[in-house]
Amino acid sequence: MENLKIGDVAERAELAASTLRYYESAGLLPPPARSNGRRRYGEDVFRRLTAIKVARQYVPVREGRAFWQLTLAGSLRPLCLALGAKLCEAGVLEQVEDVFYLRQEETQEIARGLGKATWRELVQHRRSEREAWMRMEPP
Repeated sequence: MENLKIGDVAERAELAASTLRYYESAGLLPPPARSNGRRRYGEDVFRRLTAIKVARQYVPVREGRAFWQLTLAGSLRPLCLALGAKLCEAGVLEQVEDVFYLRQEETQEIARGLGKATWRELVQHRRSEREAWMRMEPP
């Protein structure tokens, strides 16, 4: 049943209503049903917002819809895998796919020779977190 007002969702999700509208305009949230011209959300919106919150830890939402579309289409994947291969060759990462556990600014730190010397440990920690999330069953 889609009966939650934008203010109700914002309050429960601890977000501003403007953030919800932004997520909608960026294509991160599907357009909600409307009643008398006002947005009405279902409970499923909270699952989507949780996923966005987790994703924001690894990719800034400000990159916008174009970034997400490129990522989903796989356009960036070959570039990321090439970077991962170079980082493996340099001994920074264990596996090529480990590059997907790094944030953009972290790859820039690696390129400049800055930051943590324990990138492998950070990747392993994030991989463990992801595996734990993947085992979780929604309520």
